[in-house]
Amino acid sequence: MPARSKFVTAREMRSKAHRRACDCRPDHRKGTSDAAIRPSDMGCCRYSCRLFRNFPQFSTAFATNKPMPNTPTAPCPSTSPPPAVVIDTQVVMDWLVFNDARVQLLVAEVSSGRLRWLGQPAMLDEILHVLGRGVAASYAPDPAQVSAGFAQYCSMATQVPPRAVRLICRDPDDQMFIDLAVEAKARWLISRDRAVLALAKRARAFGVEILTPERWTEQHLKASLPPTP
Repeated sequence: MPARSKFVTAREMRSKAHRRACDCRPDHRKGTSDAAIRPSDMGCCRYSCRLFRNFPQFSTAFATNKPMPNTPTAPCPSTSPPPAVVIDTQVVMDWLVFNDARVQLLVAEVSSGRLRWLGQPAMLDEILHVLGRGVAASYAPDPAQVSAGFAQYCSMATQVPPRAVRLICRDPDDQMFIDLAVEAKARWLISRDRAVLALAKRARAFGVEILTPERWTEQHLKASLPPTP
């Protein structure tokens, strides 16, 4: 029988990436009960499969734990600051608590300095409060680790931004994310909250793009593709 080649084919890479992305599914997680799985995890596999199919270079990077092609591993020197982003509580928890694969690219951009994450103390207070109840509490999160993540990666506003009068969220708890994004002229507000996403069309008039992390990832990957000859 001929020896197996040490080189991994693209098909095998995509298969490996698919298996890793599906680890969050109950039927792919050995020894884990359905009760321990977050409801949002159920859509992760479907999203990841579509992402890998449309952007093969992302599946290769995910399978091999290597940076994506044409993606610098360190911030490029520039005279202008990197674009700013505001991230709401649920997405921050996907990053710092649940280690959700769907926010991997967003995390990489923030961690490398290619994105500037903006926040304010009230946002950290909210997430620390949320960690002690509901689904998050069942994960036994480490509040110190979350606080350290904010301290390392988040640029905290020193003053509370004024209310965005013409952009009012129906959920008062989410208004602070909108106010900060508008006042700081952030390019993106990343959220899964329906009340926040409902303001996406009006927010464009203020220069803010409100997107889910999945939609942001797809846009970012499309922008990074080389032009078609």
